[in-house]
Amino acid sequence: MAGRLSSPRFRRKVAWLGGATCLAGVIVIGSILIGNTGHSTATPIDRTHKPWVYKAPKSMQLTKRDRLDLYAMSAHFVRTAVARKHLDEAWDLLGPEMKAGQTRKSWDTGFNNVVPFKADGIEAWDILYTYDNDVALDLSLFSRGKGTDNWSGKTFTLELKRYAGHPHQWLVASWVPKGIGGGGTLSPNRRSGPPPPPVVAKLDPKWLFLPMVFLASLVLGLGAWGLRSLVRGRRATRKYAEALGYNSSSNPS
Repeated sequence: MAGRLSSPRFRRKVAWLGGATCLAGVIVIGSILIGNTGHSTATPIDRTHKPWVYKAPKSMQLTKRDRLDLYAMSAHFVRTAVARKHLDEAWDLLGPEMKAGQTRKSWDTGFNNVVPFKADGIEAWDILYTYDNDVALDLSLFSRGKGTDNWSGKTFTLELKRYAGHPHQWLVASWVPKGIGGGGTLSPNRRSGPPPPPVVAKLDPKWLFLPMVFLASLVLGLGAWGLRSLVRGRRATRKYAEALGYNSSSNPS
């Protein structure tokens, strides 16, 4: 072994192998310590408070008067806000949820948060649920085109509520289309604000696994190469000694 260490060629190989191994080890350890630098957007759980358990609201038994009021309010909302006619009347039909994020001036422009549809009437309606002062309806609207057989239809879900300040009046809390197609569209050159920023994809932790595999393969490859060089060197030394006619125990001098 002392003879091998005295060989400059062997020492260079050991130095290169040791340096490459240390470099690979530093990179692997750094990847593990740094890990994924992305920031989690998960909402932290506050364990200091008791968990909130959902309880179904109290059901409401609709009277004949309630049904007439609900249908009248739905028809008025469709004729004005949905059909984009007489929007000044529709503003007073909205609850706080629908008025949020817009002003009366922006509402009157027709570019508001109500999905439009050129409705000529209500074809059918159905009650989804009836909670205490909270009712949801399915409204099937129709629109006449040119000709007797040319028409279109669309179904929407309308939520109506009675609030503390208006205990005897139903107001619109939400208006959501059901299904795909059939709804109206707004002009593409009308915008409510600047376009949203582009979505930036977060680095998936699995991509950190690939450089670690590569570095591990590099370390194993360098180790195999060094071991192969060592074996070949020992074989060459043995053959050289046999060619000179002495073995490892004899003194060449």
